[in-house]
Amino acid sequence: MKLFKKVLCLALTLLMLFSCCSTAFAAETYAHLPQVYVTGFQSANIYYENDPDKKPLFAPVDTDRILGNLNNIDEYLVSSIKNREPDLLYTCVYSFLWDSFGMLAMGPDGSNSEGVVVEPTVLTHTGDGRYEFLYDSRKNPLDIVPELRNYIELVKAETGSDKIELVGSSYGVAVVTTYLGVYENDLDDIDSVLLCVPSVGGISFFGELLSGNFNVDYISLQNFLLGLVNINNNNTLLGILNSTGVFDLLFATIAVPALRMAIYDAVLDICRDLIATIPAIWVTIQDQHFVPAMKTMYGENWESPDHKYAQLISTAKLYHENVMLKAEDILLKASEKVHLAVICKYGKAPIPLSNDAVHMEDGLATLEISSFGATCALYGETLGSKYTQAKYTDYSFIDINNQIDASTCLFPFTTWFLKGLEHSQKNEDYWQLINEIVYRDLTVFSDENLPQFMQVSEDDAERLIPLVEEKQYSNFIVKFFEMLLTPVRFIFNIIKSLFK
Repeated sequence: MKLFKKVLCLALTLLMLFSCCSTAFAAETYAHLPQVYVTGFQSANIYYENDPDKKPLFAPVDTDRILGNLNNIDEYLVSSIKNREPDLLYTCVYSFLWDSFGMLAMGPDGSNSEGVVVEPTVLTHTGDGRYEFLYDSRKNPLDIVPELRNYIELVKAETGSDKIELVGSSYGVAVVTTYLGVYENDLDDIDSVLLCVPSVGGISFFGELLSGNFNVDYISLQNFLLGLVNINNNNTLLGILNSTGVFDLLFATIAVPALRMAIYDAVLDICRDLIATIPAIWVTIQDQHFVPAMKTMYGENWESPDHKYAQLISTAKLYHENVMLKAEDILLKASEKVHLAVICKYGKAPIPLSNDAVHMEDGLATLEISSFGATCALYGETLGSKYTQAKYTDYSFIDINNQIDASTCLFPFTTWFLKGLEHSQKNEDYWQLINEIVYRDLTVFSDENLPQFMQVSEDDAERLIPLVEEKQYSNFIVKFFEMLLTPVRFIFNIIKSLFK
């Protein structure tokens, strides 16, 4: 009995010690430093305060709400007719967009629309030492980084670790870059930084959209359509139509003018009333579009201190001038203190709404920008047979398909290029690559199984394999059958995308 009491006493003592010291023990539950993952536009939950289910209003997009509003098109038309509005299409387009997304608009002081609430940031542990930083990603990074600072302190306290690994994805890269700039002299608690699919340099079509210059040209639209069927441009019915000038006639003289006349004013007004009120959007505007977009959205007096949106404009300018335009300097300076790496994606046709839509990108961010300066061929083309590597000629930085010269990017030895993954798309090997880079401080030459250029395996969508040379179709019969299959594959992919 005495022995039993002693054992029981010892067990209770150990249990009490563990309860009191759980913070210190937490750091030993995994064999590496904790990772703080700064998400992109998958923000803290934003919902209507009277919604018991707290259904997100921002991200992920509520498809039921959008489809429901599509079903209300007839109501928009009836209402427009009753009110004798002259432009029925304008009213329908504007009403649909506002009813679908208008609740996300923010006031001049950054306040939320009436009845909309944002959940406060809390520690979110997703396993194996990774903590997701969820935040209101409508806000400017300058307003987010104090929250990130506090979050990092919470993770350190929770885990008992003096250091963390910092990972940013998409818009999260803008937040991380801002953090590195604001706290440039206080980075001792960061071991390494990984920037995934950076958008800190801006997104082409947002700038052209807000400046009223959004454009649809037949080449970018053809690339976009071909991306749905995933076959070679030169072997398709669309390619033949292009080469014979049919696309020029169709899009230049009929489709594009009709689209612009039909939706231009409605889209421009929804930009003014909704999109331009969201501070995060101004973070995505490239330098060459920033001033024209400000003038289009806010008028010629946009710099006036008495402007209705003076506070938002001031913060947007502050970010633009001190983070976006200085991003490379901020990152280079940070790389002197921490291991810094980049992951880019490419191989998806750009959204055909801007003049930059002929460039290679991941469906959202242009590869030259997301890689911080890699030399890239145009979408579907190569650098040419006479091209030679620009820098670091003792190493090989050109991909096997002669489309990318990584030697010219900001961090050529720690920048990976993944072909076949869309901007927001992730698979098992992608997450594993993130862990390998931040926990092992890899370079592109550290592990032959994780080379600089990789692609999604055709046999397994969860796997990344070394990039292989693309097949070149030369047989006339193969080309002929590819041409015949184009419309079938196109329709099939449309149907699959609607019902997945």
